[in-house]
Amino acid sequence: MKKISLLLLCVTIAYLSKAQSLITMSNKCMDMMKAGDLANTEGRYEDAVKTFEDALKKCTARDAKERGNVGMAHALNGLGRHEDAIVAANAAIKASKQTNIAGFFERADANYSLRNGDAAKADFEKIISLSEKNKNISERASIYAKLGELSYRMGNKDSADYYLVKASETDPQNPEFYILRGDLKAKQGDLNGAFTYYDKALETTADKNEVYKLRALAFTRAMQEKHGTKEEKELKSRMSKDELSRFCGEWKRLFDSGYKNMKQDLYYTMICQ
Repeated sequence: MKKISLLLLCVTIAYLSKAQSLITMSNKCMDMMKAGDLANTEGRYEDAVKTFEDALKKCTARDAKERGNVGMAHALNGLGRHEDAIVAANAAIKASKQTNIAGFFERADANYSLRNGDAAKADFEKIISLSEKNKNISERASIYAKLGELSYRMGNKDSADYYLVKASETDPQNPEFYILRGDLKAKQGDLNGAFTYYDKALETTADKNEVYKLRALAFTRAMQEKHGTKEEKELKSRMSKDELSRFCGEWKRLFDSGYKNMKQDLYYTMICQ
């Protein structure tokens, strides 16, 4: 299971929302868009920029202009070229007649990075306005989740929590939203809160290994930060008996489920055996 990414949201909004036009690009253009999306997902932003540049030169359908420019904006934001990202996001928004939520997300991200606070806030409000009009429950919940992530990046933790709650309340059977809420709690140092939401995710997900891994990693980071070391022997000696038991229990459950990672397995073995 992969966390919800802005890239996946872009594809969802551009192609499933009733506000968008029907897919009209050719199969060749579609393949180019998919290649650009993959490069973005893997963090190969330079490759993504080149792919989308080529695609936008050859593909002129409205949906191609939207998807291509959103992908371009995402890649440019990834490269820190935020002013260029705004130009690309504007092109996506214009092609959609002001309805492409993914374009507004990218522009909000760029404006925030450039410290254009008022512009970022305006984009944020536009996203909220458009999301409330979306009749598709799954899409609307995904938008709330992304609003939560964006709020967190902007330093507004209360707003982040509010939108992540809305996401899970809107689509309570989607484990991704509980995972996001757990991740947020873990980043805030609230390990018990994080585990509460990870456990809720376990109730609805088919990929329990991913949640077991998140729990094990979250507990490990908490112990490393608390005891001021990542070194195996030192960490083992500094953890309390209860902490050591919980640490080993989390990792044992993960490895017993079939998870394989030689480096993490060695770390676990050095501490627990």
